Amino acid sequence: MVQTSQFADDSSILAGQLEKTLIMNLRTSILRGVLGVFALALFASVQAQTITFEADFYPSELDVCIVTFNGDTIFNVSDNTVLWPGGANSTSDFSVATFGAGDYTVTMSDDYGDGGSGFSVDGGSFNCAGDCSGTVDNCGGFGNYCLQTW
Repeated sequence: MVQTSQFADDSSILAGQLEKTLIMNLRTSILRGVLGVFALALFASVQAQTITFEADFYPSELDVCIVTFNGDTIFNVSDNTVLWPGGANSTSDFSVATFGAGDYTVTMSDDYGDGGSGFSVDGGSFNCAGDCSGTVDNCGGFGNYCLQTW
């Protein structure tokens, strides 16, 4: 009789431990699911962050376009046909989603001197502080080299 009673006690202990284990596994699964959904939402929101470069009537006047992130160059184009494959009055997006929040600097030039090309920032879930858009200024016209940094 002692053995049967001992077996019953062991069974109830094992059943209690199994119930706790199942509850913990369920909590872990729910937590992983919630974190997964949060990570997916965060990833989706980060994807919206872009710098859009805007060509004027003469995109060939641009000979440098540089973007830095926290002081490191992450984008450097000197060929306007690469920056604006659509040519005059077109736009081109550069995603900064993989870099995230930080200090960005945009430098653009105009080798004719009349300005016109520019950029704008879609910060997505991040707030844009400082210059969130800009256009290369006219710096005197023909023969003047304009280099502007925001």
